[in-house]
Amino acid sequence: MTNSDMAQPIASHSTRGHVEERTRTTVRTRTFDWGWFPALTVVCALGILMVVGAYTESRFSEVDWILPLYWGGVMLMAGPIIVRLLLPKPSREERIALLLLLMTGLFLFKVLLSPNMFYLSDEFTHWRTTNEILVTGELFNRNPILPTSTYYPGLQNATTAIVSITGLSIFHGANLGLFFMQVILVLSIYLLLEKVSGSPWIASIGMFIYMANPNYIFYGQQFGYESLSLPVATLVLYLVALRSHRSKRIRPWLNTLIVFLIISIIPTHHMTSYALIAFFSLWTLAIILERTGALRLVDSFVRMVERILKWLGNLHPLVAGLLNQISLLDKTSDQYEHEKTDDIPSTGWLTILTAAWTIFWLVTMATLTIGYLAPVLGGAVTELLAFISGETGAKETFKSISGFEPPPWERYIAFGTVGLLVAVLPFGDLQAWRQYRRNIPALTLIAASLAYPVTLAMRLTEKGAETANRSSEFLFVALGFVLAVAIVELWLKRGPNIIRVGMATIYLVVVLMGGIITGQAWWARLPGSYVVGGDTRSLQPESIEAGFWAPEGMDYNNRVIADSLNYKTMASYGGQFLVRGTSWVVFSDKLGALEADDLWENQIDYIVIDERTTRFLPINGHYFESNEPGADRHEEPIPVERVRKFDQHPDIDRIFDSGNVLVFDVRDFRDNRLTDEQREDE
Repeated sequence: MTNSDMAQPIASHSTRGHVEERTRTTVRTRTFDWGWFPALTVVCALGILMVVGAYTESRFSEVDWILPLYWGGVMLMAGPIIVRLLLPKPSREERIALLLLLMTGLFLFKVLLSPNMFYLSDEFTHWRTTNEILVTGELFNRNPILPTSTYYPGLQNATTAIVSITGLSIFHGANLGLFFMQVILVLSIYLLLEKVSGSPWIASIGMFIYMANPNYIFYGQQFGYESLSLPVATLVLYLVALRSHRSKRIRPWLNTLIVFLIISIIPTHHMTSYALIAFFSLWTLAIILERTGALRLVDSFVRMVERILKWLGNLHPLVAGLLNQISLLDKTSDQYEHEKTDDIPSTGWLTILTAAWTIFWLVTMATLTIGYLAPVLGGAVTELLAFISGETGAKETFKSISGFEPPPWERYIAFGTVGLLVAVLPFGDLQAWRQYRRNIPALTLIAASLAYPVTLAMRLTEKGAETANRSSEFLFVALGFVLAVAIVELWLKRGPNIIRVGMATIYLVVVLMGGIITGQAWWARLPGSYVVGGDTRSLQPESIEAGFWAPEGMDYNNRVIADSLNYKTMASYGGQFLVRGTSWVVFSDKLGALEADDLWENQIDYIVIDERTTRFLPINGHYFESNEPGADRHEEPIPVERVRKFDQHPDIDRIFDSGNVLVFDVRDFRDNRLTDEQREDE
């Protein structure tokens, strides 16, 4: 071997090392493409500041400019981000950063409405359970507000861990945990849609549409068990989609993580586990249909629809022009064949695992859930069938029982939003099918999106409306995907000029406004004067003070009757046990033997009354409970004499008085009831 032969490898090695070093240097010096993110952060902060200004002003007055300030802040916070996401230029990193920025803005939008305390109904329920775990160190303590919730302690366990580690209060620890859960939710849905579509453009718009669902802000971000279970469920879906593209060496680790996350969802929220079973079932069905060739029938149907569209285009030049504007006539299905994935993981075993663990938990631990959900789900089906058969009429929308009506323009936007979603949905499904018909996760999302119109029909009934409302946070994952496909592929890719971006921006802004309007009653979106039965508007410092006073002034777990707001603060902060079905004693004209008997039979210790119930009608139709005397038919406030009768009885003591919130000790009156012999003597 010559010296030149020996030198050659050394020279090559030296050159290769120089190239590798230069590559490493390039990677180290690569900077993040922030794009518009810094500027939009400032704009979003100004929008939040406007909303906070509206919140602050509405606490002290009701001036005409509060609503424009409120909605102007919402539009300033979200509008510029929408415009940026609709453009094709932003990098993947910038899109993710903008979505997290918007998520932070909407999180503050909810929290800053009441920055020092919980204010949504379900939040009191989970505060009680969390506090019981902290105090007793045990799970499954009885919760009088919602007994079922105590058997799904995942969220409360996570919150107690944060509180124990950080020393924060339950309120602040819960919000810290909720913020990180929202980060996981946004990243999981974005990455899922990006993995399915292969497009950061589609994924970012789809994620924004998800944020516009009616339950995202006021339900999905509240201190409720779904706020933990839903982010974990979407993470599971992303990992399942990711699994098919990873090497066999990594898949066992992914499988382990997926199973662990599924097991953690079941004891956290019942509805999320049912939704996950439904989604895995659809996924499995899509695999079966794809592998058996049955999807060719759908493809034939789509081709027939395309021929009908072309025929309509030939029918009139205006129709042809419209269809051409949305790119339906100049592209064929063959152009959109998606590469088939040969190694798609079967989700059948995931369906079986999730269903088996859900049933096991339901039967062994959470049997109360059956009685809790059966009337709601069964009633929804019954009412829908009765409506279809003409036996009952449609539920009246956007009007509370006591006659409070929202501004007319809010109705128009709410109904208009539904119309906009339904109008674009068929085009999105059609285009998604043409482009991704060999993509199993995409087919699953397409099939799930078809359930959205069904839920709209359910909203025409009382119980069906609740079921349909709760489904939006699940269905909008699929709806966001197909609508984003329609917006990008059929509209923006035609040429994202000012007109097209402007029209798409208006579309998404209206959808966001419609989600906010539908997600929270108009009278509850802003602070203001006291409203009986108005959740956020009923929650005043006096009720909070009474709740925190109760453990010291009354001890724990007394049996209490309370009006619809004070029962939440008394049962949560106060640690009391609320009793239903005895409120008729408050509505009675006198305090006699029958009243004493009922209080004795139910072992009632205290009665809590807000004296403002004698001055205002309830916005939700009842003062204490839905089956109280005159419920949903109250035409006048409770006569003040019916409250004063407790003060006038010698065996009843008023032990707390905040000026409006009154607490009466009725134990002596209850225990001094007439005996059977005394009744016979009378």
